[in-house]
Amino acid sequence: MTDEPIAVVILNYNGLKSLGNILFNCVESALRVNYSALDVLFVDNGSSDGSIEAIEDRFRDSVLCVRLSRNYGYALGNVLGLRNAIKLTGKMYKYVVFMNNDFIITNTDVIKELKNFMESKPSIAITSGIMLTRNTRRVDNAGVFEDFTLWEYLRCIELRPEECISLGFSYVSTVQGAFMMINLNILGYLRKWVFNPRFFLQYEETELCLNSWTYGYRVAVAPTICGIHIGSATTGKRSLLIRYLYHRNKFYITRNFKNLRNLYLISLLTNEFFGSSYQLVFRGYEGKLRIKALTDAIRKKIPTEKPGPYFPLILINGSVWKFFHDIFIKPTYYVSTQKAKAKERLKYSLLTIKDDDIKRTSKPFLVNIR
Repeated sequence: MTDEPIAVVILNYNGLKSLGNILFNCVESALRVNYSALDVLFVDNGSSDGSIEAIEDRFRDSVLCVRLSRNYGYALGNVLGLRNAIKLTGKMYKYVVFMNNDFIITNTDVIKELKNFMESKPSIAITSGIMLTRNTRRVDNAGVFEDFTLWEYLRCIELRPEECISLGFSYVSTVQGAFMMINLNILGYLRKWVFNPRFFLQYEETELCLNSWTYGYRVAVAPTICGIHIGSATTGKRSLLIRYLYHRNKFYITRNFKNLRNLYLISLLTNEFFGSSYQLVFRGYEGKLRIKALTDAIRKKIPTEKPGPYFPLILINGSVWKFFHDIFIKPTYYVSTQKAKAKERLKYSLLTIKDDDIKRTSKPFLVNIR
């Protein structure tokens, strides 16, 4: 029995300059994957550093290369890359993997394992596995939980890989776009775009995953190692554009889920008020950036994918005290101390949600975390 075709789309922007040999290691790791019908597509987002020429020269007929005329960002860059993969190969892919240029696959069976995992649970539309830090001794993340303030809690963060594997699979709010497999037969039917091009960068995979949940299709992480995520190599951790888009796109998402819109807006505005005030005092330009992002998000509407009737996997604490703490106290306390924020995130690292814990519902998922 022959394998059905699967595409791996690697999006690149000036990766040769920012990553050096890591860029080649990324492509080589995809080519080493143990799957007979894998098409590796390298999509260049208008780079000016010779990335596409270097990849073409080094890998020649092993990789399909697509040159885009300019930098379309993560969202539209991946969409155009996928369209070109279909056009170049003439194949209709059921499963597609989106992979960052700073991700290195270490498990050569990961594509086969994720495909089998999705087929064993037909309600799953999006999946990923366990991502490791650069030294491979700790977990970078194994999926992400979102609470109603849109704070992200990375599952398995800082655990040893074997500890995370022992927890088994889990449903999660979202997976990170560094390495994710999607079922096009499901998402192509639900949405006009796989990723919303108006987001450009930041939160595009979050919007995709949460929207999938609203139609009753789940997002899950399999208990298998994917590889190493270098992280923020192309965009830069302190990029002003990234920070602006981070705050602006968060607000775009909050407006699209009617069931929780009021809670989102209260928590978001509270977070933004304290966060912007703090940064205006201590880091003036960052406070101004946050205010601009918020005002632009309110003033400029963008088309978003229509949500379905169900509630996405958003965590709301069942404790009334913790609920109000998350809205009013956390934004004040955590904005000024990364240590407290890290402590809060570690509470969620062992959280695992299985079939018996969650079902299709129009009500939010309550979880008690002390």
